[in-house]
Amino acid sequence: MGTITLSSTNKPVYTGEFPSVAVEQFFANVYVMAQQQDSRLAGNVTRSKLEGRFAHFPKIKPLSTTQGVRETTAGDGLASGNQTTGNRPQETTSRWQKTRLHLTEWAERRVTARRWDFAHPFEDDDDDRAIVSPQFYVTQEANKDYNRNLDEVIISAILGNSLEVQRDTNGDESSTTVAFGEGVTDSATIDSGGGSFMTLDKLRAAKKLLKKGDVDTSRETPILVISADEEYSLLGENRVVSGDYSMQRPLQQGDMINFYGCRIVQTELLPTAGGIRDCILYMPSAIKLAVEDKMFIDSGLRRDLNVVEQVFMKQKFGCIRMEEAKAIKIQCAEL
Repeated sequence: MGTITLSSTNKPVYTGEFPSVAVEQFFANVYVMAQQQDSRLAGNVTRSKLEGRFAHFPKIKPLSTTQGVRETTAGDGLASGNQTTGNRPQETTSRWQKTRLHLTEWAERRVTARRWDFAHPFEDDDDDRAIVSPQFYVTQEANKDYNRNLDEVIISAILGNSLEVQRDTNGDESSTTVAFGEGVTDSATIDSGGGSFMTLDKLRAAKKLLKKGDVDTSRETPILVISADEEYSLLGENRVVSGDYSMQRPLQQGDMINFYGCRIVQTELLPTAGGIRDCILYMPSAIKLAVEDKMFIDSGLRRDLNVVEQVFMKQKFGCIRMEEAKAIKIQCAEL
């Protein structure tokens, strides 16, 4: 039986039965590759450290016309008209006027982390030199699977429901489920039903929805997540590839990386139903990804599998959407 843990300097430390250098280097390769070769979406969200099973992200609830209003009571020092609706600054109209009371309603979004693991047996005739190589096929596949899982969790969080927890004045908790697009004035879905392929007009409409939701796209770059079919469709538009409309030359590069003020991420993990794919335009600040700061690994003999040495790795992470106005769904017909 063997175990690898991280030292105080973040260095893998191994004790076990299999050649220690080989297993330690295999773990180090997977761990470092997971940090350096990030998933396609993990670098385009807001990342934080996960401690325990849950991650909590506080937020100020959107204010309605009734939120933030405090009724004047006897002896509270507030004259009529000195209470305010919301947390926006109020104009001072007299020199010695009463201080207004701003009531801000707080809530938090809660992430329940999910654990992911990976196990691989090493035969006696496996080449130790291959195992320690970063190009070892198992190392490469372990890293791909790790990143693929991250992307799937992020996509599910963007398009799925978010758990919001509130506390009353007594400290008692109540929770609600916030659906995608809930509370957004305009529809958060472009071309519901996916009647056409991805076009520049759809992207323009999606970005318009972001701005109508008072989202400042000058402070951070929106992320457009599409599949290969949507990229192919966009590259067929003259307004996208012609130098008359843009200084970029996507046909020369072969890939679309940035376009129309958006960073483009291509993945085949976007959900489809009935030939309709859900593409996403979102702001990185709207998505929170909580990742356990260490990766656990264990090594031991599997006597039920002809006495092979098996390396086992696990890590927890979870993701949640914080703001509905900062995520837009674009439905497109698949080619």
